[in-house]
Amino acid sequence: TGTPAGASSATAKNNKIGSQANEKHWLSSQEQWEILSLTLQTLAGLIENCPMAVQRMSGGFSSSSTTSNVFASLLQVLALSANFLKLLDRENVAVQQQNQKCEEPILDAATNSARALHSLLDENDSLIASIPTTVKPATAPSNIPFVTIFSALEELKKTIVNTHFSAMTRLHASGVFFSLRKVLVIDKEASGSSFDASGEQVKSTMQTCASDVVLPMLHSRFDLKFYGSDSNNPNELVKRMVMLSKEISAQKQDEQMESQIVKEINQRKEPARMIARRQKKLREEREKFKQCNQQRPEAMDDDDIATKDVKTIQVSGAMVVEQEGDEKKPDQSSVGDLKDELDGVVQSWRNLMGSYKLALELIANLCAGKDDEENEEGMLYGDGEDDEHMWDSDDEAKLIAAVGTSNSQSAEKKCTPSELDLFSSMTSKRLLEQILSFFSKWLEFLPSIGTDCPALVIDDVNELLSTCSLCLGNAIACDLPMWSCSPMKSTILVGSDSKVVDNGVQLFWWELLSSFSAPWMSSDADHAVKSHVTFVMLSMLRHQPQARTLIDSTQLDLIFALLSIKPKENDNYTLQVMSNAIAMLGILCSEPHPSTVDSRVCSALLERLRSATSNENDITTSIIAIHEILNVLMDMYGGDDCNDEIFAKNDVLGHFKRCLPWFKRQVKKISAGRRNREETETWSETALNASRFIKYKGG
Repeated sequence: TGTPAGASSATAKNNKIGSQANEKHWLSSQEQWEILSLTLQTLAGLIENCPMAVQRMSGGFSSSSTTSNVFASLLQVLALSANFLKLLDRENVAVQQQNQKCEEPILDAATNSARALHSLLDENDSLIASIPTTVKPATAPSNIPFVTIFSALEELKKTIVNTHFSAMTRLHASGVFFSLRKVLVIDKEASGSSFDASGEQVKSTMQTCASDVVLPMLHSRFDLKFYGSDSNNPNELVKRMVMLSKEISAQKQDEQMESQIVKEINQRKEPARMIARRQKKLREEREKFKQCNQQRPEAMDDDDIATKDVKTIQVSGAMVVEQEGDEKKPDQSSVGDLKDELDGVVQSWRNLMGSYKLALELIANLCAGKDDEENEEGMLYGDGEDDEHMWDSDDEAKLIAAVGTSNSQSAEKKCTPSELDLFSSMTSKRLLEQILSFFSKWLEFLPSIGTDCPALVIDDVNELLSTCSLCLGNAIACDLPMWSCSPMKSTILVGSDSKVVDNGVQLFWWELLSSFSAPWMSSDADHAVKSHVTFVMLSMLRHQPQARTLIDSTQLDLIFALLSIKPKENDNYTLQVMSNAIAMLGILCSEPHPSTVDSRVCSALLERLRSATSNENDITTSIIAIHEILNVLMDMYGGDDCNDEIFAKNDVLGHFKRCLPWFKRQVKKISAGRRNREETETWSETALNASRFIKYKGG
């Protein structure tokens, strides 16, 4: 039996109709996802910037308001996004490019949903505490989504391990998980509260998820490869960014030259024969240009040139003729394409850097511990404009009381069992070793790029290094098992010396010191890199006493060299390097040390003190320097076992008397300008302590 006539054409027509209907369906779906993504982006912005919005969205699960359970609704978006991505894979929509276009709004919606969840639960203890464990409350509305803590954890786990989602989505989901864990496990353990059966199950589930799901995902984020075939590695992205920027700039210059030439030729109304002769000469120049730049601009025949109108343009360094009726210029479309490509590269760079910073912030918060309660009453200052000493007796009494309260509350907090368990897991997975390696690689990145590096890249890299140094500083302050464990590296090359590494403290210290012997870390190198390294070094000396025993004369010379760097006006990085160097010297002098070292440190600090008081151009920098130096000198010579001979020989007390009135006046001026209150309070405390120090030393 044969096929009926026309059957094949009818089948093709039906297939075409079905294909068109399917395409309309996906276009409609894509539009709905784009609307949802924009809505979630707006919601996340409201949560992050409007406390009243957070309050309205935090009604809890027993509230009768239909707008209260945003938490459950946002979780549903994550589940729906995952299911829709699976559906796209099964449908195998058209071609791969079309499939990716359909995925974009879904992935964006998932990211914005996870971001909104993360922001909503951050420090939102009341909402987290209201999430039921297993049973739906009788007062819960029936017309809105409902989740239990276990179903929420399961959905978050699925999101974190789903590699189809973007890194930002998975990281925000991890942030949601850690917010839940802090309230339901860590804070409860810290308060000494007992767990019921369901609470124990929640704790066990969270600890397992943190160790087996979240930490491995975070570890993978720091497996950094700058070079390779991946088009999204940092080095490749910056190269493409620079190349595209240069091409756009070159084409813009060509367009400007073209416009000028067209204007001049039209004004001269030059005959076509003259144009043809000049065109021949310019074509020869174009050939030379083509050989130098390996370009192949399209040539034109002389006969064609003679029949064209007199309008000319310049393309790739040569003159060609364009028909007067041809209004579209080839360069305009090519420049637009280049701009679109550059925008895509910049967005890829920002997404990459954003994911790195968010991952570091999550780990920094894990190691931060619980913040002390802030003193809400603040500080009082004298009202007189010409009051040199700033405080009357009542103000001083209040400041002394505030200092005493602060000192009594600054006792070191002990980690809870769940925190210690997670720290042990971080050590076994060598997470901090991975972050230290990540930090070291980024220190070298900007010097390796050279002078063509865009300002956007420089700012982002410095912000990333700052976040990374903060993360490492928080981890260093924690009692992690890694400090006494054997790391993966057994030796580290510091300059020409090979340093043996037996534990985590030695690993961190020698790795940081090795950066100063790198070829790109010269004395006049960018101080931003030095500020990030010295911040971590200071954390090591402050929180890991073993690091102080690793200091030798060479490293002491390095710290003195850092102290001698002169801060530039409005340059926070050089100021930070100097402040870190001062603090490091103070910590080292808190340990037993020879009088020669004491004398050298004292002389260097007093020289810097004199320099700061004579600097009238940048008052803030001078205040910060004096604040740091006064505190170190008071620590060095405030005890009974201090070196009084060096104290008297260098006239330390005289320096205090001379600089303190100036210091008080400037702090008062800045505090009147409503600068950061916490910072001015710290400076005021330093001034008070210096006054008491002068009295104590017999001034």
